[in-house]
Amino acid sequence: MTKVGKIWEHFTKLGVIEGYKQERAKCNRCPFTCASTVLRCEEHFKVCTNTSIEILKEYFGEEFERPRFNVFG
Repeated sequence: MTKVGKIWEHFTKLGVIEGYKQERAKCNRCPFTCASTVLRCEEHFKVCTNTSIEILKEYFGEEFERPRFNVFG
């Protein structure tokens, strides 16, 4: 499985939700929802405080460090 497909192990696709133009996705570790794009999901995944650094390193690589500021929610 490619990295692109792996993000969906950590997010659930919600489909179209009233009030939004794009399909939505929900983080499986917290209540956060966002546009159902790999880029947007990865932005949140990097800063989700409910995701362990071990899981993040497994996904992004051993050199990954959690960003110091949560600018993506």
